[in-house]
Formats: sequence, structure tokens, C-alpha cells
Amino acid sequence: MAVLTLLLFLLPFHLHLFKAADSTCPKSFDCGKYNLTFPFTEAENPGCGLITVDGCNSDPPNPVTKLGGGNPAGFAILEYSSSEPNKMVISDNQLEVQLYNRSCFAFVNQSMLRSPSISFSFSPNLTLFPCLTEPADRSKFDDDFVNYSKIDCLYSMYYKIPESKEKTVAPKDCSLVQLPMNSSGKSDDLFSMIAATFTLEWIVSDECLSCFNGGGQCLTVNNNSFSCKGSEDTRIRRILFIGWEKLFEIALGIARGLEYLHQGCNTRILHLDIKPQNILLDKDMNPRISDFGLAKLCPNRSSIVSMIMARGTIGYIAPEVFSRNFGEVSYKSDVYSYGMLILEMVGGRRTIDPRDADCSSEIYFPHYLYKQLEMNAKRDGNLCRTMNEEDESQHVKRNLTIVGLWCIQTNPKDRPSMTKVVEMLEGKIGTLEVPPKPYLYSPPRSPQSFTTFESL
Repeated sequence: MAVLTLLLFLLPFHLHLFKAADSTCPKSFDCGKYNLTFPFTEAENPGCGLITVDGCNSDPPNPVTKLGGGNPAGFAILEYSSSEPNKMVISDNQLEVQLYNRSCFAFVNQSMLRSPSISFSFSPNLTLFPCLTEPADRSKFDDDFVNYSKIDCLYSMYYKIPESKEKTVAPKDCSLVQLPMNSSGKSDDLFSMIAATFTLEWIVSDECLSCFNGGGQCLTVNNNSFSCKGSEDTRIRRILFIGWEKLFEIALGIARGLEYLHQGCNTRILHLDIKPQNILLDKDMNPRISDFGLAKLCPNRSSIVSMIMARGTIGYIAPEVFSRNFGEVSYKSDVYSYGMLILEMVGGRRTIDPRDADCSSEIYFPHYLYKQLEMNAKRDGNLCRTMNEEDESQHVKRNLTIVGLWCIQTNPKDRPSMTKVVEMLEGKIGTLEVPPKPYLYSPPRSPQSFTTFESL
């Protein structure tokens, strides 16, 4: 918990998981008399949709959807039909009570969940402008609210029945609140004009739908931009089509992120679960490091951490995490995971593939890449210059391979720091020395062992 609290304030790569989908999620689920699909998900499976629904299994069923805003109790689902999958009638019981009691809190914090993945609307709606202070330029202020009605309720509030669906902008020192309006909308009493039961409509962004249909998860980065956390297969296929220049930028971006974790804070942070699933790409293919659930803090800038059990994901865990005979667990363990990740990006395949026919292959993927360098060296007569001098993409591929091989050296002391990795990636092409061949093999394992370990 201390790790996550610190990361919230310190990390520029902090990402918020916005309830999303993965390959194990059901395509639909029954909730009382309704059959719901994405973007909805049961509260027990918050990772399978954008909007959670509770009360599906109560007796009798009382489905309630959570849409954020000022109503933590949620909205009761009154009507829904699969023939209109982007629309439902809901009721805000909290708002109904506030309106009945003529409470000014009915106009406060009544906003829907905000996300680049999904947008909500209800029509007709009433737009209100709560204004905390009176502006110095009173004439400009009066012009902004010409033909508006005013009510003093906690603070000055201006409103009028909308005449169009044009986007409204709040004047300076005022906020904007939109509430559902009764269909008649003719009353002069503001409390009577607002409806607690209304029809909600939503639109899921094309980016999120594409991500979800591909087995990925819709995420929100820094509260305002979209990112897709794809399934491993989807991510690898996507990488194959982006080109080596962008691939290099992604590798460098990840390296800089890890360098920040290791060197940029007063307290060193070890991620300990670097793998493709924990590297998010935004719409511009910029990488972000996510999921710090297994992270460790190193107080006083020390680099050695104690660990009861192995943690991480098979295929990316450093040898010393499994056995202290190889050395102590430190930031160099992240370096190893980064190296395996880079080699996977270069090779376009998993370090460990549970779909292999017998799931017991003794082939160690880095050995395969090292063998390619050796084969090219025999052909060209020089291990350090194995690619066509005029083919820049081949240079990038070779350099990434060499950096990756340096990062996965068995002895942690032989691995570079992430600062050195950044220097190697940013250095002159063709000047990197090929490291010794890794001598560890990937042990035989069944599909069930392709998983993530956590310490006690």
C-alpha cells in the first residue's frame, strides 16, 4: 500500500485502470430480467467493462449501476432492451429525495463518470451555472447570463431551458452542471423542472471498442487520454506493423521510464513485473509503465531488497529472483526483465509460449537471437558488424538485440544500469559490443505455469 501511495504522487507514468475487458470476460451476463453486455460488467468482475452493475444476484434482483459523480449509491436500472443496447432508463433515488426536500445539494456534484472511452448524454437536460463569486466585470457577467433565471441556493445559480444542443461553456468563476429535465420543462420552479428518473444514452469510443474486441483493456491515462492495454498476442502483432523506428522509440521510452523509477526519486522503486502486458501504448504509441502491484521500495537509495518468495512473470523473471545463488535481488532484476521484453519485441514472439505443441521446448529464445548474430557473423566475418551498412532498420534491430542480450546476463553485476541502457540506445549505431552468450536455459513447463508470482 505504501508503494502505491507514493507512486500516486511521484510517478509521471501513473495510470488509472478504467474498468476494462480481457479475454476471460463473458460476452454477456444476466442481471435480473436484463441481459447486459459491454460496457457493463458485474461488480464482482470490475475488469470486464467500463460500468459496474451491482445487485444482480440479490433476491429479488435489484440492479444498480455505478456512474460516478455525486451518487455513490448508484442508479437503479428501470428499463433496458437489447434492441437498444446504448440506452436505458435509470433512477437516481438520492436526487429524488433531495428534490423532494428542496435541498440545494441536488445541484451539487451531479455529474456522470468522465472518460475518453465512453460519453453519456440525456435529453432534455437543464444546464445550470453555479457561481461562487461575483466577477469584477459585472457588465460582461450580465451579458453572459442574459435571459437566464437566477436562484440563490448555496451560491448564485443561473439556468434556463436550453433551446439547442450547442455546447455550452461556463463563464469564468462559474462551474457547469447538467441535470435531466422533466419532459414538460415548463415549470418556473427549478426543483420541479429536474427529473430523478430519465433515459441515459452512451457512446463507446471506436478506440475502446477496437481495443475490447481485440481482447484488450480500455484505460485512462492521467485522467484524460485513452490507452489500450492489449492482450499479449494482440500487442506483439501490433508491434510487428509499426516499423523499426517507432519500435526503437518505444524501447527507449520504456528504458527512460525504468531509469526514472531507479534513479529519479529519493526512494528507489523496483517494479519487479516488467512484461508486455504492463507496458501501455497511447494513441501515439508512446509507452507508459503500469501495474505496480508487485513493486518494492528501496529506502535510503539502497539497491538490495529482501524477498520471501519469487515474484514476477515466468519468462521475464531474473535468475536471482528464483535463487540467491545468482546474486541479490536489486534494480538489476528490472534490467533483466527489460532485456527479455526488448528481445521479445525484436523477435516478434513470446519468450515463453504456452501454445507450443508439447509445451516443453528447451529452446531459450535469447539463444535463438544470439545464434542469428553468429550466423550472420560467419557469413560477414565480423560479429560486431553483421548487418547491411545501408539498412538502418537492420542496425536498429541489431542494436536492440545487443542491448537486450546485455540486460539478460546471468550475473546481475554484468548487466548495465538503466542509465547505461539509455546511453547505449542513444549512442552511435554500430558501436555496441556483443556480450557473452547467456548460458541459462528456459526449463520445460506446462501452460499452467505461465503465470505471475507474488510474494507472501
